[in-house]
Amino acid sequence: MTPIALVRAVWMFTSIVLACTFAFIGTYGLSLEDSQKPLSTWRRCVRWTISNCFMRSFFWGAGFLWVNVTGKQAPPQEAPILVVAPHSSFWDAFVLTMLGSPSVVAKLESKDMLFFGKLINFTQPVYVERDSVASRRKSAQAIVNRAQQILKGEPWPQIFIFPEGTCSNRSCLIDFKPGAFIPGVPVQPVLIRYPNKFDCATWTFDSPHGVYSAFLTMLQFRTYLEIEFLPVHTPTEEEKKDAKLYSQNIRRIMANALGIPTKDIGYEDGIMMGKFRDSSLRKRLHVVRTARQSQKIKEGRELEFITENNNFIDWKVTPQGFLEQMKVERLDAAQSQEVQEMFNVFNTESHGAAKKIDLREYIFIALFFQTGIEDSRLISILFWMYCQDKSSMPKDTFISMMGKIFETKEKDSIALFQAGENEDVSMISLDSFKKKLQRRIECVKFYAVEETGDLGGNYPPLESRAELKNHKLKVD
Repeated sequence: MTPIALVRAVWMFTSIVLACTFAFIGTYGLSLEDSQKPLSTWRRCVRWTISNCFMRSFFWGAGFLWVNVTGKQAPPQEAPILVVAPHSSFWDAFVLTMLGSPSVVAKLESKDMLFFGKLINFTQPVYVERDSVASRRKSAQAIVNRAQQILKGEPWPQIFIFPEGTCSNRSCLIDFKPGAFIPGVPVQPVLIRYPNKFDCATWTFDSPHGVYSAFLTMLQFRTYLEIEFLPVHTPTEEEKKDAKLYSQNIRRIMANALGIPTKDIGYEDGIMMGKFRDSSLRKRLHVVRTARQSQKIKEGRELEFITENNNFIDWKVTPQGFLEQMKVERLDAAQSQEVQEMFNVFNTESHGAAKKIDLREYIFIALFFQTGIEDSRLISILFWMYCQDKSSMPKDTFISMMGKIFETKEKDSIALFQAGENEDVSMISLDSFKKKLQRRIECVKFYAVEETGDLGGNYPPLESRAELKNHKLKVD
């Protein structure tokens, strides 16, 4: 099958070079100001040629020999926006060629992609910098303006949006971003399916490199792709006023048609999980669990310690001090080594010949392995450990705590502290603290679930843990 892949690679390369050549011709002499207006007739003809000839040839070479299409695409004046899901692969770009090369809403980095960047620019896209709130707002306004112009009959192409904003593995529909729904105009949902025996198309952050995934796809004689157009949805008055409601209703309609569930996770959660995956949090979970078991620390001892030490001030302890506080009896050499290894994964301070750790960091991790502790109580304990008798947490304490507990960069901690608060805020309440940390606690819990299959309390049952693993997101 390797010679077939080689022939296909040559075919695809030739097709993309021809497409880029025509894209260069089509954009020749096009000023930045002109690119913000509907293209002239001859430029639109060039774009049509690229989409329907060269790009279809490109995907045909990749093994997409035939695409099954169900339903009918609505004209732009009837549905200015096409919402397409689930988004699971770079091969989803083929759907663009099947829909007449509509304008895409794409991440800003896409414009610099080799070959494809020029082609994306020719669709007159709306670019968005996903990590920038200002950029997302600007892009949302651009979508509103473009949609209104389409409804007025101006010759803009339809707007093509992946409302999930990132790739998942098609086992569920994750959060829909509100951008497609803020204009309050009719949208047409479009479904994507890859009914293949061997799934080489899906590309999430745990998948092999994109080049390897593309190579595996080309080794298949044929890759099946199905596109289904659902009826146009005209928003109600309530949906026009509430983009979040509108997005949730469309997501539910699409999930029902696909026969899959919805999950309230999104791009930001994928970014957070990726950071935790690469941090020392996972190692801390492992060594704390191992040390607690080998030292036979009594279940609930950490909670007892907190109750017994309401006025405890010095959280820094040496290995010997740790054993005394946890009421651990004499250890053998192997157990002592495990305690030392546990100390090595936490932030330490020298104390003579011994090292000290901040006991709060240990307790936070240990609480994930105790039964019956709800998220809200765990966050409350974390708040108390850093504030004790105070009813609110100072900004500098919050930043320090985020760095030590979650390994969050200072600028990210400041942004989180200020989110939803007044600009001059210097303290946050417990309720606000809980809202800011809820998602992070859930992410740490996910990795705690991976660490052990014997968790009690409010942790997911065994049958749902595989499902949780399948909902990891790409974080490109």
